[in-house]
Amino acid sequence: MFNISELAQSLGLSRSTLLYYEKLGLVKAQRQQNGYRRYSDADRQRLRLLKRPQAGGLSLKECQACLDGKTPHASPCYRKT
Repeated sequence: MFNISELAQSLGLSRSTLLYYEKLGLVKAQRQQNGYRRYSDADRQRLRLLKRPQAGGLSLKECQACLDGKTPHASPCYRKT
């Protein structure tokens, strides 16, 4: 499990970026009793995978669709570059 700062550092993202991703529903932190966010290794993997299509020019919405498997084969996830 990672706190938000540890996860941000491991991915090369800012804390505010992670909060924004959570707001968009790209990742969901577990909350501890004290209100702190905790992220699993699966969350870290998902965010790593998210960075690839985003770096290729896809929007966050398109990236989320790719990760959630909600796109047909003609989608941007399968663009040839």
